[in-house]
Amino acid sequence: MAQSGVPLRVSTFAQRDKGDKVRLTLSAQVGQPGTPPGEFTVAYAIVSNENRLVASDGNRYKLAANAGSPNEPLHFSTATVLDPGLYSLRFAVVDAEGRRGSVSRDLTVFKMEAEEFATSDLIIGNLQPAGQGMRPNVEPHVTADRLAAYLELYSKTPETLAATTVA
Repeated sequence: MAQSGVPLRVSTFAQRDKGDKVRLTLSAQVGQPGTPPGEFTVAYAIVSNENRLVASDGNRYKLAANAGSPNEPLHFSTATVLDPGLYSLRFAVVDAEGRRGSVSRDLTVFKMEAEEFATSDLIIGNLQPAGQGMRPNVEPHVTADRLAAYLELYSKTPETLAATTVA
């Protein structure tokens, strides 16, 4: 059962990793917009369809809003590598006053390796300075007059990619 003492939103972003693995980034918005930075206990568990724990973490983290966006909720992000398959995600936070928030959801991690055509999840946000990668956000806020988008395209055959366009 989800708890909402601390407002919490969680999203996932999948990208191909080595072999047939998938890199899954978990991104969370914690608290209301404008929540001051602070210490939170953050924990998650990813359980396979066979009821086997495949990834987990539980630690205290200092959370803050994204740079340049002080009126957003606090941000947390981490990544793990999974096999394609069906999973359930349990994600929870506890603030310094003991208030809790949790999210439970099912995950489908799609196979990307050796497919005729596959894509990563689309990441949207502000254009970053040279050399800085985009940071996946639950709800990206574009605060400039230019938008950045990041999408990876995968194929087992070079001909498929040669005939692919993105608009």
